[in-house]
Amino acid sequence: MSPAAPDRNEVEPLIETVELRTHFRTPRGIARAVDGVTLQIRRGQSLGVVGESGS
Repeated sequence: MSPAAPDRNEVEPLIETVELRTHFRTPRGIARAVDGVTLQIRRGQSLGVVGESGS
């Protein structure tokens, strides 16, 4: 007997981003906040993002 196929909700990511880029215009020029981030978050996973300053 073969194992049951995984539930689609368990396989597909809840959140997915590919090559995410976010830039801001400042008085000093363009600031790159996010540059080329690719990630997937699936059910049951968690992700923490901490900036350079720790906040």
